[in-house]
Amino acid sequence: MNNLKIILSLNSLPLIIGIGSQLLYFHCLKKYFTLSFFLYKKDLGVAMLAYSVALFGIVATISTVIYGLNNIATKKYLDDYGDYYCSSWLIALIYLMLTAFTSVLLLATTSDNVVIWILRLTLFLFIASLIQSLLAMWTGINLLKKKQKDTP
Repeated sequence: MNNLKIILSLNSLPLIIGIGSQLLYFHCLKKYFTLSFFLYKKDLGVAMLAYSVALFGIVATISTVIYGLNNIATKKYLDDYGDYYCSSWLIALIYLMLTAFTSVLLLATTSDNVVIWILRLTLFLFIASLIQSLLAMWTGINLLKKKQKDTP
C-alpha cells in the first residue's frame, strides 16, 4: 500500500506542474506578455506532432532496452522499482498519444473558440508529457547505470 502511494504521488507530479503552469500563465503572466501561439497554430501543431512522435520513440526504445536486459542487477532493480517504472512509462506514452491527437486537432480546427481551448489543452499535455517522459527516462537511465556498475 505504501508503494502505491509513492507511485501515485510521483505520477501525479507532472499533472500538478502542468496545471500550475497553465494557471500561472493565465492568471499572472498573461498581463505582462502574450504568447503568439494563436497566430501560428498550424506551425505549433506540426511541432507538437513531431515532438510526440520523436519522444514516443525515445521512451519506447529505452524501455525495450531495459526490459531486454537479463542481468541479476537489472532484475533486482526491476523488483524494487519495476511498478513505478512500468506505470510512469505507460502514463508517458498515454500523454504523448494525447499530445499527438490534440496537435492533429489543432491542425484541423478553424473555429476561434475551439482553437483557444485546444491550444490550452495541447500546451498542458506538452508540459505533462515532457515531465512524465523525463521521469520515465531518468528511471530507465538509472537502471542502465546500475547495470554498468554491477557488470565485471
